[in-house]
Order: sequence, then structure tokens, then C-alpha cells
Amino acid sequence: MNIFVATSDSCISALKPFSFLFNKFWYSKEKVTVLNRGVITDVDLPDNFSIVSLGENKGMDYWCDDLRNYFLSIDDDHFIFMQEDHFPLKEFNKKTYDVLLSCINDDMVGRIAITNDRAYDPYSHYKTIDGVNIIQSTQDSMYRISCQPSIWKREYMLKHMLSGLKGPWEFELLKNQYHDGYTILGLTENYPILVSNAISKGKYDEEWFRSHHVNDHYEMDMDIVNYMIEKEII
Repeated sequence: MNIFVATSDSCISALKPFSFLFNKFWYSKEKVTVLNRGVITDVDLPDNFSIVSLGENKGMDYWCDDLRNYFLSIDDDHFIFMQEDHFPLKEFNKKTYDVLLSCINDDMVGRIAITNDRAYDPYSHYKTIDGVNIIQSTQDSMYRISCQPSIWKREYMLKHMLSGLKGPWEFELLKNQYHDGYTILGLTENYPILVSNAISKGKYDEEWFRSHHVNDHYEMDMDIVNYMIEKEII
């Protein structure tokens, strides 16, 4: 499954630590396509990474337009989408990923969270597969739409990633995501991936190596953190 990572010229330097951690923790060196809202494409990245320029970055007012136009141009029915500051923090859990992946063609599944963003909003039990309990968000749950790492049905993303929306925040807070009839899935434990939100207002957060999501707190091994600092990966 193709993996798309959104960035911009102003944050493209984050791809160095992101790609290092992705290739360290993901279960295999999957192909990653970076969607740059900007013109920079000459970045030293691992061989499994490529960059597509979406053209001149005209500001956050065009965030949805730029990404929507790209996703309209591809044939993928499903893909993984995340952002450049979603730094993986621990080994990928392939078992739970494969379980979630098996649900992509279930009726009306629009998004499947592969991190912990569905565990603390209202949900009900969806099904159990191989001992893995899958949850579904209620129709009135907050953040049914989220830019946290997820498997997306392209049709569902395009239904809500409307032209004119100003940035990921407006996308995530759309009122028409509620009671839209689509199913949003996730887990309450053993997530395929845990990530930090490493960048805040254009700068690295002091705790870029930690995941803070409601009651979930996870810190990357400090030996890895120190190695990254020593090798100037970050």
C-alpha cells in the first residue's frame, strides 16, 4: 500500500529524522512518497523515499486544495497518509496492522487509524480478529477525520478534503464528518505505530521524542535519541 507524507518547503528538513525513524521502526522499507507543498525536491533521503513537488506553496489557505488535487490524480483506492512531523517512536506492530488492513473493504469503512487517536473518543466494539479487538468511532465522535497516521479510503478523503479549507485544522474539524454514515476504525492498545507530533509552530518541540495523547504517554528509547543528536540526524 502506498504511503504519502505531507510536508512543505518550510518543514522539509524534518524528513531527515522522519525517514531515519521510519526505516528503523517500520516492518519493511516500504515505498514512501513525500508530497511537498513547495518546489524543493533535492533532498538527501533513503532510496525508498521520493518527493513530488505540488508547486509553489501559497500558504495554509491552499493546504486542502494542493493535496486534494494530488489525490484526485492517483488511482489508489486506499493509501496511508501522515505528516512529516509524525516521528515513529517504536517498533511497528505488523500483526495488528494486518488485522486492521483486512477491514479496508468492509462496507463504508472510510478511515482506519493505525495509531492511538481513536482510543479516547466515544466508540463501540466493531469486531474481533485473531484476538485483536477493533473499535469503531461513534457517528458524533470528535476527530473522525484526523491527519494522524491512518489508512484512508480515497473516496472518503475526497468527500471531506474540500477545496477552500484552510489547513489541516479546518479539515479535522469539519462539521459534515458527523453522522456521515462512514465507519472509522481503530484500536485501544497494541497500535501498529506510535508517533510524536515533533513540530509545533515551525519548531521542534522540546519533547519531540515523546507521544502524548490523552492518557497515552510513550517515550522513545533515549539511546536512539542520543544517537540521532550525536549523528546530527536531528
